[in-house]
Amino acid sequence: MQNTNPHADAHAYLARIRATFGQWVQAADLAVLASHPDTRLTPVLVRCGGCRFTAPAQDAQHLIDIITADGRDYVRDASLAVVR
Repeated sequence: MQNTNPHADAHAYLARIRATFGQWVQAADLAVLASHPDTRLTPVLVRCGGCRFTAPAQDAQHLIDIITADGRDYVRDASLAVVR
């Protein structure tokens, strides 16, 4: 039987992202990291056209939505801010 619990994969996502040195956190990965109690505060670096910022995984998508809402700025990428 396959595990359908998305929270069970949070540590696997984090390990996979760290294995690529924290580059390119995809939206689906960010959602899993944000929803898991152990990884929701993982710092994410978001690079935009006009700025960059760090935010906990649980807040990153909300802030990305605010940045891109009016179309005046865009998000280049998101990555883990700290790789251990």
